[in-house]
Amino acid sequence: MSDLLIFLQVSVFGIGRTMIDPSSAEYLRLLNTYSFTGGIIVLGIGMDLKKMIIIILNMMRANPMLLLSTTLLMIILLIYYVLALLPFFNQQPGEINTCSKP
Repeated sequence: MSDLLIFLQVSVFGIGRTMIDPSSAEYLRLLNTYSFTGGIIVLGIGMDLKKMIIIILNMMRANPMLLLSTTLLMIILLIYYVLALLPFFNQQPGEINTCSKP
């Protein structure tokens, strides 16, 4: 049972990280333009907010491409979330959304 709880904790953390962090550091690492280990979220785990902001600002000064790519990918990620939620708000009350149209 202990292993199941650990697996659940790791899974929930991974899902949350994927929903928040657009992984721009990984794309920059793929292009050999980023040398830090871990992205912005990894560096902020277990720190207070002030220290985390200072570290993130130092990373952004060292590599401004990280700020640009994170911003761009976060906008794309937000567009995906809005488009995924859009069908729920376009329904009429009592209407059942089906794939086939008569």
